[in-house]
Amino acid sequence: MYFDAAAKQYAGVANLTLHKKINLNALGLLQTELPEGRDGYSLLLLITATGFKPLQLGLGFTLNGIGGLVGVNRAANTDYLRGLLSGGQLDQLLFPANVLDNPAAALAVTDASFPATEGRYVFGLLAKIGWGAPKTLLTLDVGLIIELPAPVRLVLLGVLQATLPSFDKPILRLRADFVGSVDFGAGSVEFDATLRDSSILDRFPLSGDGAFRLYQGQNPVFLLTAGGFHPAFQPPANANLPQLQRLRLALADSRDFRLVLQTYLAITSNTVQVGARLDLFVDLPLGFSLEGHLFFDTLFQFNPFRLDVQIGAGVAIKRNGQNKLTLQLYL
Repeated sequence: MYFDAAAKQYAGVANLTLHKKINLNALGLLQTELPEGRDGYSLLLLITATGFKPLQLGLGFTLNGIGGLVGVNRAANTDYLRGLLSGGQLDQLLFPANVLDNPAAALAVTDASFPATEGRYVFGLLAKIGWGAPKTLLTLDVGLIIELPAPVRLVLLGVLQATLPSFDKPILRLRADFVGSVDFGAGSVEFDATLRDSSILDRFPLSGDGAFRLYQGQNPVFLLTAGGFHPAFQPPANANLPQLQRLRLALADSRDFRLVLQTYLAITSNTVQVGARLDLFVDLPLGFSLEGHLFFDTLFQFNPFRLDVQIGAGVAIKRNGQNKLTLQLYL
């Protein structure tokens, strides 16, 4: 238990193990004063349970964990949740192994994710879903949050992990973290996702970001992207996009030899965009190195009609970081 006299906040965490298997985590926050010193209180409770015998859901899916969230005079902070997404910290909010490992951090993340907001209420369901037998090949930790009253908002957050087709001979290891929201009052849909700790054939690391935006109203927006946008394209300012990383596949990524493929695909209400880039680095004796690249960027715009295609290649020989010979071709 904790008490912050300055913030007038009581906080507590608990971890309980039942029958040496079932793991219960609970976090609670009670603030006896609303923001800006107004009279009132805010309450936030988060409880999760894992380790019980999986419940069969059909088609090979199982329910491996459950949880719930209740917030009184609390609201979802989607900007902060997207920050957890980019930092790979969503699992601190979804089914942490033991909140007693770092209770202060667990409480801080939960408090910042659902800050005190007068007149707002949040209710959430959490689930840990698995697929595959006898070993679980796919897991999904997901939370669905509803914020009331009007304007109603829905928030979806989760961590998807997969090892396919098997643990013994995996072709794909995937971890995709995501945060989405629907704001019925603003008429907006937002979804952000990032790949991390992923690889192909356990040898080639895979990473990158994706985003979806749909806004109605005076400044409508529609866009869908995996890996970002064409270098000459400026996304709408009101799209509220993070810095998107290219989809990146490292075919080789050592100190002496690097071969990295990056790509992107984007669709907006007025454009289609696609591009890729291959970068090479080879460390040579006597301080020499070889660097090369090959790329293309394509932007197709409907109205007014525009087609922008750029193709380029280059190679450079360097010594101690200084160019000795450079060849470049751009079309």
